This record gives sequence, C-alpha cells and structure tokens, in this order.
Amino acid sequence: GYFFTEEFPYDADAVKETLKKPGAGDRLKSLRKIYAELPDWSATGLETALKQVAGELGCKTGELVHPTRVAVSGRSVGPSLYHMLEVMGKERVLQRIDRTLQKFS
Repeated sequence: GYFFTEEFPYDADAVKETLKKPGAGDRLKSLRKIYAELPDWSATGLETALKQVAGELGCKTGELVHPTRVAVSGRSVGPSLYHMLEVMGKERVLQRIDRTLQKFS
C-alpha cells in the first residue's frame, strides 16, 4: 500500500536497523540534496547519484540504500530501490524523505 498512500507505517525493526544508526540522518540529508538537483530521474541516474554520494561521504552504498528504502516505503525489503524511486517520482520521494527526517532525526 505504500506506493499509493502517503500515510504508511514504518516497520519498527527497519527503523531501528537503519534510521537510528549513527549518522544515518545526515547521510540521508546529503542524498536528498543530490536527488533534489538530479536531472536524470531514472533508475540508472538514481543509482549513479547514490554511489557518488557514498563515495563523497566515505560510506558503503548500503548505508544509503537501506535508510532510503525505509524512508520511502517504511520497510527494509522490497523491489529494486532505484526502480521503485523512479516509479514513485521525484516529488513523492523527496516528500517522503523529508517526512522521515522530521520524524526520526
């Protein structure tokens, strides 16, 4: 249901394992900034941007992938993150990241 509604529950374990880790909020903010300016909102463009941010921050891609997935879906598992973000669209993804940052950081 998270694809079709803005009000979705966050899995408590997923939040604990991803969003509550030290630095997770700051990493998510960095990714959100890049995504907001991203001209190529495709699965490939999103993946390239995420890897670029991971490199700049000196973190593993998973340290961005997992919090981003929880931020936009409330879950720790699901379809390919990059394809999911592409289908959801830029505006919805950015809104969900913002909501997650307000709620958990």
